[in-house]
Parts: sequence; structure tokens; C-alpha cells
Amino acid sequence: GYTRDFPLEQLYRDNRLNMIHEGTHGIQAMDLLGRKVAMGKGAGLKLLISEISETVRDARQAAASEVTNTHAATLELLASDLEEHAALLRTTTAEAMTEAA
Repeated sequence: GYTRDFPLEQLYRDNRLNMIHEGTHGIQAMDLLGRKVAMGKGAGLKLLISEISETVRDARQAAASEVTNTHAATLELLASDLEEHAALLRTTTAEAMTEAA
């Protein structure tokens, strides 16, 4: 590889690579939303939302059990947050898909 004795040169080279990584992430994000989320009429996203809903249900059941009673409030709060974010994911994706169509 290419090396020099000055740390500033290494920082400059590393920073130049950041632009390449950021561009790659942007392309992957566009591909994910524009193509892969829509595959199979959104089957992958539906599966993800289903898994999230199952996790929320399990957390609420654990919160209701006597075994985890000391953490019930925390589990309920986390379950509610996860449910809220899943709803945002559903809404945002539906809007983006509508705009892309």
C-alpha cells in the first residue's frame, strides 16, 4: 500500500474513501427502497413487520408474566416504541412506493 510518515496524509486518504463509502450506501439505499422492497408485492417488508409484531406481542406477554414483573414497565415501553417505529416504517415505505410509481 501507499504510506508516508505524516499522519495528516493518512487522514486525507481515509477521508477520500469516506466519499466513496457514502456514495455506495446511497446507491444501496435507493436499490433497497426502489427495487427490493417492492419485490413480491412487498413480501419482504410484510415479513419484517410480521416479525416485529410478534416481538412486540412476546414482549408484552413477558411483561405480564410474574417472572419478569420487575421489568414489566420497561418491556411495555420498549414494545410500544417498537410498535410505533414499525408503523412509521409501514407509512414511510407506502408513501415512498406511491411516489415512485
